[in-house]
Amino acid sequence: MSDIIALDVSKGHSYCVYYNDGNCVTEFDFKHNKPGFARLSATVKCANNPTFYFEATGIYSRPIERFCRDNKIPYALLNPLELHLKTENLHRVKTDGSTWKKIT
Repeated sequence: MSDIIALDVSKGHSYCVYYNDGNCVTEFDFKHNKPGFARLSATVKCANNPTFYFEATGIYSRPIERFCRDNKIPYALLNPLELHLKTENLHRVKTDGSTWKKIT
């Protein structure tokens, strides 16, 4: 079974959550710069055949796509409209500029 690395991509930075066997191992915010990608690379090295999942956000997601291609990491680009339609029944509250939280 492969691990999942989910990213919420924004302008110049991303929020990363790493899942192993369905359990959250770590989460962190990183900038799209050399130290930020070094942190992401360290997470990938700890993972078991990780697959990245993130929204296609045009120019904002291109650095992540390049990172995946350069490091031969499988990734899935999610269509923002399709993702919105599949999750519209969730009541979400925007808590900051980049993170959604589900209300239970």
